[in-house]
Amino acid sequence: MLKQPSKSMIFCRILTVFILFNCTISSAQRVLENVSVKGVLVDDITKAPLEFATVTLFQMPQDSLVAGVLTKQDGAFSFEDVSNGNYKAKISYLGYKDSAIIINVTNKNINLGTIPVFANVSQLNEVTVVAEKSQMSLSIDRKVYNVEKDLSVNGGTGLDAVKNIPSVTIDTDGTVSLREGEVQIYINGRQTELTIEQIPADQIERIEVITNPSARFDANTSGGILNVVLKKNTKPGYNGRLSMGIGTNERYMPSFNFNVKKKPFNLTASYNYTSETNDNKGKTTRENLTNPVPIYKLDQNSLTDFRRYMHIGRVAVGVDLNQYNSFTLGGTYVNGTYHLIDDQTFFTYDASGNQYSSGTRNNDNKNEFEHYVTRLDYRKTFDKPNKEINVTTYFSAGPSKGAYTFNTISTETSTSIIENDIQKNVADGTSNKGVFQLDFTNPINDSTTLELGIKSSYGDRIRNNYTTNYSAVLSDFEYDSILSNNYQIKEAINAAYINYATKLKHIKMQAGLRFEHISYNGVDLKEGGEDFSYTYPENLQGIFNSLFPAVYFSKSVNDKVEIQANFSRKLNRPRFYYLLPIVFFADRYNYRIGNPALQPEFVNKAEFNYNYITEKINLLSSVYGQITENAILYGAFPSENDPNVLVNTFQNGGTSYTIGWENIARITFSKKLVASITATPFYLFVNFIDENNELLQNEGFSLKSKFMISYKLPKKFAVQVNGLYDAPKPVPQGNKTDLFFFDISLSKKIKKFTFVLTLSDVLDTKQRGTVYSTEDFEQFLIRRRESRYLKFRATWTFGKTDKKAHHHSSGGGGMMQD
Repeated sequence: MLKQPSKSMIFCRILTVFILFNCTISSAQRVLENVSVKGVLVDDITKAPLEFATVTLFQMPQDSLVAGVLTKQDGAFSFEDVSNGNYKAKISYLGYKDSAIIINVTNKNINLGTIPVFANVSQLNEVTVVAEKSQMSLSIDRKVYNVEKDLSVNGGTGLDAVKNIPSVTIDTDGTVSLREGEVQIYINGRQTELTIEQIPADQIERIEVITNPSARFDANTSGGILNVVLKKNTKPGYNGRLSMGIGTNERYMPSFNFNVKKKPFNLTASYNYTSETNDNKGKTTRENLTNPVPIYKLDQNSLTDFRRYMHIGRVAVGVDLNQYNSFTLGGTYVNGTYHLIDDQTFFTYDASGNQYSSGTRNNDNKNEFEHYVTRLDYRKTFDKPNKEINVTTYFSAGPSKGAYTFNTISTETSTSIIENDIQKNVADGTSNKGVFQLDFTNPINDSTTLELGIKSSYGDRIRNNYTTNYSAVLSDFEYDSILSNNYQIKEAINAAYINYATKLKHIKMQAGLRFEHISYNGVDLKEGGEDFSYTYPENLQGIFNSLFPAVYFSKSVNDKVEIQANFSRKLNRPRFYYLLPIVFFADRYNYRIGNPALQPEFVNKAEFNYNYITEKINLLSSVYGQITENAILYGAFPSENDPNVLVNTFQNGGTSYTIGWENIARITFSKKLVASITATPFYLFVNFIDENNELLQNEGFSLKSKFMISYKLPKKFAVQVNGLYDAPKPVPQGNKTDLFFFDISLSKKIKKFTFVLTLSDVLDTKQRGTVYSTEDFEQFLIRRRESRYLKFRATWTFGKTDKKAHHHSSGGGGMMQD
């Protein structure tokens, strides 16, 4: 039985970690009482903001370097804690003339306002880019991972793109988590219905990891956000990429992307296809403790052939009506097929060690789906910098269908009777979702900004499952009323938020509050079925359940050190496949099924960050903790119909705790050699309610670690190694085993062609198991999602820039939408 820790033990462990962190902060240098310098860079003709322009601050008269920054998407830049004196701010941007501004700092915050930058048309004939974005950059509110710099993800999906990101973990079923919480996927700052696997890695510019989102984001972000920023078309004229990839395990990866920008229009179109096959082995061993008769022990081996095919197409058209108003209309189409063939052999034994039965089982499971998304974005800007209105509407829909056949042949040793059990399932479904969102940002003064917004969404999903079992008596298939169901799930969410950000002396502060009204209704359309529903809040007394505050503090200690603290309350609504009462995977003695009675879990989060930046080193150290009420947990229970069969499902438990210490370091040894490493020790404590409604508890420490080393070789060759180690960690009914693997990639550039060769899982170790230890049974189960593979990809980039139109362009424009 798992040991229950005392509350005092938990409190002491948490207190110890926080004391160590506070001691570290107190040793930092004393804060300087200085002022800030800020401004916004725009094109001199179109007044469009210039993103990623370089602004460098030098102290006069020696022209000694003080700091350098890149402008944000809205063209804004700022320097904090600048001492009194005279300075020169140098501005540099590709295709524009270099310029400089003389600044006199005298105890007052300085807002330079809108600064026009003049295009240098004569320089556009031939341009050599010297600087390049690093693969990873760290900041207090988010970690930015530049996917296009990662050689190992070339030609893959979004899952390949996130596997190397610090703090992110991918389970064997493809579930993406951040600091042990399920993460939400956003595209270009907006929530999406697409999964990370449905986004081609070649279309991703960078991924922003937001561990504790503000009130502007949905409350359903307790596990954090992965904001996928797609590549933009910023140059007038046309450009594109044509790529072809091939690899072992039947991997084929053609893709095409084309962009045209001619004022006032911007067109983007893309197509990606991916296919792969994974042949993996699995193993299950179990001992039945409370029901040892007739079966005490089970040994089972499986060989799985998993095939996946996916088509993804996107089109988006952007129109700049004038310098203040722009629209983007986009559409996405996704078509996918998953086909799994699982061959199993199993042996069972009685308590004396004698063989009781043996057999084989073949699972043939095929699923197909389509997904359509239409999206319209409107942006309204003003003469006042950073003041804007953004409106988004989108509608998504798509059918799905699937079928499985389980064919089991078993022999009972004592009777030598051969039984042949066949079960079939046919499923189909539809899903629809509509969203309207409006955000208003208004800078009140140089240091204060007010944000307001509303959002309304409605989703409707139907899933029909028809299961039959072969009857030897009838010589036909017979309807299975237990596994057959017809569910309709409706969910409506209405939200409003307010965010207020300001600066008091040298402390940046932001406070926000979000209100969400949630209505969930799960209806079993089958006669006699059971319905499930919940509403938050149900009445005024439950209004607290729908209020989600978020508070942030940040302070620059000096030009190298910044510290921050933030606190928030979130919720986690169960995902759709958590709710569906259909069989997702099965073997002779295990199956997984959803639970339509699941309710949201509520999460209180706190985080303390220490960020240290020099020219060669960037270190981000974070102490974080969260308390989860009504936690959604995954467990296994003996079936009521057959105690030898385990039902794996999700259900709400009690209160769980997590506390961790995340350390991310990026070191630039030279222009050729760069390395990054992540080490995150953490502690978990979970409460779990078993099938007998009894409370179980488990706890333990674990560790996550990742590393990346990249080196530029002569003649435009480059090599990169990525690796991960995930230590054993506690789960509600036992422990996960450890996981270790590393990938190696080699690239070569020849003019407009890039060639990448990647060997994934070099040592063939990418597998993970679960050890269950309960009063009813003890079980060890191990499975793999992906087998080792070698892939090669060639990419050709092409395009032509309209030199005459370059300095008239808006520098933005629409891009592929989800």
